Amino acid sequence: MCLNNQMRKNQGGVCVKYGVLKIDDVKKYCSEESKRALDNVVIEITTGRMEDGKNPDNHYLIVNMDEPYVDEVKSIIGKT
Repeated sequence: MCLNNQMRKNQGGVCVKYGVLKIDDVKKYCSEESKRALDNVVIEITTGRMEDGKNPDNHYLIVNMDEPYVDEVKSIIGKT
């Protein structure tokens, strides 16, 4: 992720473009204050995307890189 001018790169040295949080992990591990802060971030992003005329609610397919079928999925989408 590229927040606060700090680059986080994946194992291949590529800047991470997306971040994914498992909702169950947020519920289990985050304080109520952190959950509210995260909700506020989501609201800000949604509002900004709407103001820019973008789809405010994108949906993505996520594959855990630890799954045994990850290579098959990567080959299907054309990424190695």
